[in-house]
Amino acid sequence: MKKPIIEHFTIYGMHGHKNIQIDFATPYSILLSENGQGKTTILKIIDATLNGNIKKLRDASFNSLEIKFSNAKESISISKSDLEYEWESRAYEHIRSKVDEETFAAILEIVTANNSSKAIHAEMRRLFKDKPIEVSGVSRSFPFSSIALRDLIEEKESVALKKQNLGFFKAIKDNFPLKTLYLPTYRRVEDLISSLKSDDGIQGNEYIRFGLSDVQATLESIKKEILTSCNDSMSRINGEILNRLVKGLSLTEEDRMLIQNNIDSLGLVLNRFGKSLSQEDKELIAAKVKSPTDFNDERNEALVYFLSKMYSAFLEQREKDNALGRFAEICSSYFVNKKMTYDETTLEVFITCLDTGNGIEFEQLSSGEKQIVSLFSKLMLEKGQGLFVLFDEPELSLSVEWQRQLLPDVINSGSCEMLLAMTHSPFIISNTIDYASDLKSYFIEPVADND
Repeated sequence: MKKPIIEHFTIYGMHGHKNIQIDFATPYSILLSENGQGKTTILKIIDATLNGNIKKLRDASFNSLEIKFSNAKESISISKSDLEYEWESRAYEHIRSKVDEETFAAILEIVTANNSSKAIHAEMRRLFKDKPIEVSGVSRSFPFSSIALRDLIEEKESVALKKQNLGFFKAIKDNFPLKTLYLPTYRRVEDLISSLKSDDGIQGNEYIRFGLSDVQATLESIKKEILTSCNDSMSRINGEILNRLVKGLSLTEEDRMLIQNNIDSLGLVLNRFGKSLSQEDKELIAAKVKSPTDFNDERNEALVYFLSKMYSAFLEQREKDNALGRFAEICSSYFVNKKMTYDETTLEVFITCLDTGNGIEFEQLSSGEKQIVSLFSKLMLEKGQGLFVLFDEPELSLSVEWQRQLLPDVINSGSCEMLLAMTHSPFIISNTIDYASDLKSYFIEPVADND
């Protein structure tokens, strides 16, 4: 098991009187919590902090925060009062707009580390000595206004505080490569989605949406990616074959093995890449490939070579195919009298009623089924950064059997690199007991029963 990226996350003065330190002994933590212990507040603060969402942190109730990353020697901290300090400076914004991020950080360091204007100017000249600057044909010492620098020096105290805040969030960016996936309690989803439409303060984190339009959009996007990849691959294959024919076709043992090792996928390869072929032609090709005599006949070398290239293109897309197949299989394991299927030939995902054989639209699923489909579409189909899943009461809308199954499936989804779940239900932890503990044990000082 991988070492958790975060060693601990500490909140001091939550709701004015609670100090809590979440220790991550493993990448996965499931905390049993009673009502009134602040579990939702904890998750929201962690999510906002890791995403640098200062607006949401200002709305939360706490005094200060501390984070210790596993690969960092020292912990980092920030106080609520520092975050609440609002400072607008034309000089600050002007200089920041004229230089890159690294140079701007160096400028802030020079301004805050030196006591005199003379020393600051000397350091600044050294910083830019190897960077010739010309504006409107006139040579200048700095790529920004000297008046702006003077004003920034006069605002040194504010600059120091701004630099401290920037340093805190930069340390998070440098040490935390994951993306958060915040999953609120199901009963609050509609309010959350409504607020998201007008919330400009979201900075990079992902909230789960339990409507199905986003799932269908994701499925359609993957289908288009595979089809585009097929077309691109066929163009490349045609070019490679022409090149080989001009130079003299030479079939390698590797070409033959690629087909033989994946012979079970032959029909799928022919359907996906040979759409112009008749069914009779496909059957003839399959017969030649499966016959050792025909397969090794020199007269069929061009056919075998072409097929090997089709297989290469097919295997490039296999990760997406497998993800869709696993997604359908996982979702089906939660359904009652329904089955989700991924058709590798048509690239369609559909749901069928097992009693009647009729198709079922995504929107016709129950609320719990929609919750499952939306969750696993995020975890299994939207690949990219690894995820830190923050789960608030995952048991809501789920049957007892689903509760036992859910978190193991989340952990094994392939994208969940860290998990912090808050729950009331003992069933949620029944198959993940090694990761479970009581939220009360993380409070540093005695805690009152109610907020």
